[in-house]
Amino acid sequence: MTLNQDITPLFDALRQFKQKTPYSFHVPGHKNGEIFPKHGQDSFEQILQIDLTELSGLDDLHAPRDVINEAQQLAAGFFKTMHTFFLIGGSTVGNLAMILAVCEQGDKIIVQRNSHKSIMNGLELANAEPVFISPEFDVDVQRYTNPSLTTLEKAIKENPDSKAVILTYPDYFGRTYPLEEMVQIAHQHEMLVLIDEAHGVHFSLGQPFPPSAIELGADLVVQSAHKMAPAMTMASFLHIHSNRMLKDNVAYYLKMLQ
Repeated sequence: MTLNQDITPLFDALRQFKQKTPYSFHVPGHKNGEIFPKHGQDSFEQILQIDLTELSGLDDLHAPRDVINEAQQLAAGFFKTMHTFFLIGGSTVGNLAMILAVCEQGDKIIVQRNSHKSIMNGLELANAEPVFISPEFDVDVQRYTNPSLTTLEKAIKENPDSKAVILTYPDYFGRTYPLEEMVQIAHQHEMLVLIDEAHGVHFSLGQPFPPSAIELGADLVVQSAHKMAPAMTMASFLHIHSNRMLKDNVAYYLKMLQ
């Protein structure tokens, strides 16, 4: 089924609610922008009118059945995923949720050593057992980049009981590496692949950008919409693109974390 990517169900619902000029007897306390410091009104007035809570017709992020559900389905259609979650806590909350959804106490997880601190925090919260793999040092740019294919293969062979592999793609300077081969190797050993793609949401636009981790076969991919796309601060995505039954687990931990 082809989805109409020109429609904006959530925004439309917010705008229609605003047009009813309602009186607010609920949160948020600024009452649709009516109660707000005058010296900030010029900057915030328009957006505050649609800064609303879970009212009838506006759906619920933690149990979406209406306009948020429709918007997430549109996102999944655009990114070509099995399911896409909207995040309001940045890629950090996505990284935490995907790790907790996959890992149980004592599970071995092969993880890139120079990962974001949210990856480390997620492993600690899950009480997982990380198997760190070191990145290569690139003399051309004078910094550590990504683990090599050889390094990952060695880690998998030495730790065949690992539950998953966690990598960062692209790195924080936008550089990519042969991720597809790494995903294939992990999948051959029945390991899930979790990707922190915080800086790569624009890859899903296609040429001239590199392919996204989603296209390259990763199971769970986190992207920061607010870093490289026109979204407000902290807006992000968590994509599921796997036949494993992961959606309910991810949803459970997102309810807990955000």
